[in-house]
Amino acid sequence: MTVLSGISIIIPYKDQPVLLEKLLESMRANAPQLPPIEILVMDDHSKLFPDELCATWGARAIPVEYGRGPAHARNQGAVLAVYDWLLFLDSDVIVPAGFFEQIAAAIECHPELDALSFINQAYEPSDPAVRNFGAAIEHFWFTGNFAGDTCFAPIRGFTTRNGFVRKSAFEAVQGFDTAFVTNAHEDYDFGKRLSLTHTTLLCRHPLPYHRFPAALTRLIRNYWVRIGLFVPYYFVHRPVLDKTQTSPHEALLRVVGLAGMFWLLLAMLPLPGRTAWVGLSLISVMLYIAGVWRFLAMARRVSGTWRFSMLCLPIHYLSSVVIVAGGCWAACAYAIRPRRHNLRSAIH
Repeated sequence: MTVLSGISIIIPYKDQPVLLEKLLESMRANAPQLPPIEILVMDDHSKLFPDELCATWGARAIPVEYGRGPAHARNQGAVLAVYDWLLFLDSDVIVPAGFFEQIAAAIECHPELDALSFINQAYEPSDPAVRNFGAAIEHFWFTGNFAGDTCFAPIRGFTTRNGFVRKSAFEAVQGFDTAFVTNAHEDYDFGKRLSLTHTTLLCRHPLPYHRFPAALTRLIRNYWVRIGLFVPYYFVHRPVLDKTQTSPHEALLRVVGLAGMFWLLLAMLPLPGRTAWVGLSLISVMLYIAGVWRFLAMARRVSGTWRFSMLCLPIHYLSSVVIVAGGCWAACAYAIRPRRHNLRSAIH
């Protein structure tokens, strides 16, 4: 029988003291009496080293090598961890009530479990629309992995913002790939490598809060960076695609949306067949809206208003433009100069 002897909580951190304190406060409020936990805050050269803040909440602040990124910080935390289970949390997460109890329940129900990830919140009324869009679209993608009302679902991945993993499994796949120095794609790569040989599950509830970008420019940048890393990674390693987030259906939806704009631009040019271009544009737009309708309906349901749902539509469309354009750019760059990420093992 699997025993949860203790949890080492590892938090990569840089210059977000208010958010870190909220996270530490939520863990103190919701941490179980048993098993014991340790909290390691891996500081990447913050302006103010958070040792006093961490000590207040029973955590250890540990400096890491400058500029190596969150993957390196997490790996260093895992080396120092004293317990057999690791919980990775981002500093902009808030742990909900019942979180640790659900981890224990998952291990009891699934003794073969090696890793568990949680879905984030669907909507937070106090957050701005762009931040809530990020939360809602990820919540929508992740819930697509579940069948019916089941609490746990298999997933070929891992969420570093709130992921729980057996230390021996983490070490077996040699942790995160430090070739990824930004907070993008290191989670995707780790989850694919881990799920090849270990049991990885996704948990429906409770819902940890995650603070998504509030600025549209930051959200767009995140999409651009991620697609730029994903495309060459896919060409080299051919990972099994997710059921939702990187599925062929999702990719086709983004292309169809962009096609509507393309046909409309053609219709505005002094070329023959303008009526046909307008028709194709309308068809593309209708197909795009039909494809995104389930997400918009979920956004309406969780927010209680169609206003937020209608705000999600142009943000979703803009993200489609960025994803398709970034994907084409990355594919062309790879074709001109093929390159391999410095990964320890190929994903098949």
